[in-house]
Parts: sequence; C-alpha cells; structure tokens
Amino acid sequence: MDIEDFAARQSGVVSRQQALAAGLTPAAITWRLASRRWTSLGSGLYLTHTGDVSWEARAAAAVLGRSGPAALAYRSAAHHYGLVPMPDRIELLVPWGATTGSGRQVRVRSTSRFEERVVETPFPPRTTVEHTVLDLTYTMGAAAAIGLAAKAAQRGLTTAEALAEALRGRHRHRGRLLFEAAFGDIKHGAESLLEIRYVQRVERPHRLPTSVLQAPGGTPQGRLRRDFSFAEWKVIIEVDGRLGHEGDGMQRDRRRDRAAAVDGWVTLRYMWWEIIDDPCAVAAEIAQVLRGRGWTGTLTPCCEVCVAVRAA
Repeated sequence: MDIEDFAARQSGVVSRQQALAAGLTPAAITWRLASRRWTSLGSGLYLTHTGDVSWEARAAAAVLGRSGPAALAYRSAAHHYGLVPMPDRIELLVPWGATTGSGRQVRVRSTSRFEERVVETPFPPRTTVEHTVLDLTYTMGAAAAIGLAAKAAQRGLTTAEALAEALRGRHRHRGRLLFEAAFGDIKHGAESLLEIRYVQRVERPHRLPTSVLQAPGGTPQGRLRRDFSFAEWKVIIEVDGRLGHEGDGMQRDRRRDRAAAVDGWVTLRYMWWEIIDDPCAVAAEIAQVLRGRGWTGTLTPCCEVCVAVRAA
C-alpha cells in the first residue's frame, strides 16, 4: 500500500511506521514536515495536508497512536454511526490489560471481550452499533441509550434481534430490564424513546386498541408517516419532542393535521412531558375520542390515578 492509500483510508493521517513501509525514507518524511506539506500530530503521527485537523483525523490519530489494538467506542463510535453530535473527546476501547486512562483529548477504557465487540474494517475500528448503544447506558443513562437504539434500528443500522443477541452476552448490564422491554416495540417500528414510552405507559397498560406504528398516510401535500394510527376510527396519535416540532417543523405538522382532517381523521398531539408525567390522563382522553368514533371497548385502569381520572 502506498502512502496515498494509507492517507485516504485514515482521514489524512499516517504513522511514521506506515510511511516507512510505503517506501519513504526518514529524510523524505523530514522534508515533507519542513516544507509544511505534512503536519506533525506528535508521537510519530502526521497529517498529510495543511489546514485544520478534522474530528475524523483526531479519531484516526487516537487509534493509530496506540501501541496495540484500539477502537472508537461510546459517543465516538455513536458519532461515527451518525447517532449523536460530535463529542469533544475521543473515546477508545482497548483489550483488557492494555494501558487506559483519561486526558483532555482522549479517554481509554478496556474490556476482556474486545474482539467480539469491535468491527475492525473499514478503518477506523469501532464497537458494533449494538454494543455502542449498550455501552452508552453507562454514560448517558438507559433511557437515552434506548432512544439511540430505536434510532439506529429505524436507520437500518441494526435490528431488535441483533440488539437482543448483544444483550444476552452482557449478563450484568445496568439497563437490561428496560432494554428487554423496549426490544419488541423497536421491532414493530417505534422510532424514538418517546414512542416506546407511549406504547409501554399509555396504550398497553390501559388496554387501548393496538395502534399501527409509523403507518404511511397520504395527504394533498404528499406522503407522511403517522406515529400511531387507529384506521378503523380514523384517529392519529402524534407524540412530539421538541426536535423537529418547532418553527418550520411545527408549521409542517399543522398542515398535515389539517389535511388529515379534510379526509375525516382526527389528530391528537402529546408532548413528551404528558407521556412521561401523566400517561393515565392521556390514555383516558384517547379512549374518550375513540369511543366517540365507535370504539366499544373499555379503558382499563392501571393504578389509583387512573381510577381518579376515570371518575372525574
């Protein structure tokens, strides 16, 4: 492999060892540095162009700077998969027994199961999508990690089955019960943690009819996907976080609601705090709307709060 191949594969970063293996002499390396065609990144690592050092180049340098195997992990791996914003610090995973530690630029953790949790190619090595979201439970919390798992599944990066398989090998995982409860809903289309919470806290415990998740719908403005829908009664449930539902997103949602109403559908929108903090009241309201449209079922109270809401 010539030096251009190394650089193209590694976000413009090459090691001294790679440069020598590609046929460059020590004098040729020194000349490239002196003429500012290359920039030294320290520890025998070079950036083969001028300009700012990108996040990808920093990540490549962090991996190449290790004397042994290393892989992007935690937020760094999640960013590599497009699941989270760019983190300030590069996070690496190394085999058990290798040197670990934290610095301003890089944090290194170790595992005895390095090989089974890491994808080696293409460069840079990184933890699998499944193990990445499971690892993030320890830094972001189980709720946020489940949200990323749902996001990854809907983007085709993983499946509920693959996530469950990864979890089976981690018997002491902190978020095991929450992940196991979420896998079925991820499999059937829940795209976010909020949607999973709607199923688990509103629809299922109150024995509401089973909705269709992410069902396609048509409007004069084009195609859309509804969070939850009850086609028999023409009721749409949308669960909104802030992202995507402000400004232009809010206007788009309102246009879609009006277009659905023209076709005889009613849309009920709930914000995240209603789903999390007051699921019983949400369930009671949905049941009331469904009954008004012909549902003959009965809301099942799941707690004392439910009984009070129902009696009010």
